[in-house]
Amino acid sequence: MQEYIWNEHMRLRPSMYVGMINGSGFIEMLQFLFGDILKKNNSNPILKIYYYNDYTYKIHFESIDNSKILSDLNELSLYKDKISSMGLAILIALSEQISIGYEDSNEEKILTAQQGNIIVTNFENPETQKSIQIDFTLDNTIFKEFQFSYFSLCNYLKQFAYLNPTLKIIAEDNSTTDFQRNVYHFPKGIFQEFNDFILQQPYGKPLLQLEIEGQNEDYEYKIGIAYSTLWCDKTLVKTYANNKETYFGGSLLDGILEGLIVSIKDIAKREISSISVNKNSVKQQLMAVGAVRGENIVFYGSIQRTLGMPKLKKHIKQVVANKLTSYLESNSDAKDEILNLFVKWEE
Repeated sequence: MQEYIWNEHMRLRPSMYVGMINGSGFIEMLQFLFGDILKKNNSNPILKIYYYNDYTYKIHFESIDNSKILSDLNELSLYKDKISSMGLAILIALSEQISIGYEDSNEEKILTAQQGNIIVTNFENPETQKSIQIDFTLDNTIFKEFQFSYFSLCNYLKQFAYLNPTLKIIAEDNSTTDFQRNVYHFPKGIFQEFNDFILQQPYGKPLLQLEIEGQNEDYEYKIGIAYSTLWCDKTLVKTYANNKETYFGGSLLDGILEGLIVSIKDIAKREISSISVNKNSVKQQLMAVGAVRGENIVFYGSIQRTLGMPKLKKHIKQVVANKLTSYLESNSDAKDEILNLFVKWEE
């Protein structure tokens, strides 16, 4: 049986770890890296990322605990068959060259590597250091004909900031003499994304707007729900699990939609209104954003874009139904407007 050596295996089969070897694969690399480094840092970390070209970047983390990072790097250098940090391991393996240190200086680096081969290590951790800096260039023999603009990077960073409200992200474009700097910090998290989208609607205030947050077992969730005023307004239905957008829905989205249906049907029954509402019609004029965060998130399928957590779905369904029913019972105008969306008109 062939021995498993993590850096060799990642370079031989990079798609097994990051998916497509293109912009989406690079984003997957960043997802792993940011998740690993920020996981145990509950203060107010700062992430600075400098873009030089499609392949070359500098990432600087501030206000973080270095001890776990140093431990992970040490294990990666010692054990070729053990991956202590998927994010750091992938970045080391798929970079043409990489250096990891504390800041811009001539001091000895914590780790340097070329094409996955670790060359220099120094794991002494000065107690005063609360930052880490990673300079790397992606390997163009793996990322062939790779294109990833500063604009694409910022789109991803903005979304990541929405999902991590304690984090401040600062991005700088060093690929041109036209200086550009972007800062992303959203203390309200996905509710800020939700509100920003509502403000883009041309016809003003929505028929209703709910913001729900809570916890189910070890999972925290946030859900924003609104119905736009007119059918021609844009709709938005997005759900996330940790830092991943669940493009194909799953338990969180199903719980939201089924909760809306239960509430609308219950209100209509009390009002003696004849309506027709299902998972397709309930999404018309709907603006909804939901996110769940916790350890051991479960997905359906290998691409991990469909949330598979039936217990969470059941809980979300009940919470959404109760919150919407309570809101509509207290707001008769909104109740009438919402029911009118689903009236079964006689032919």
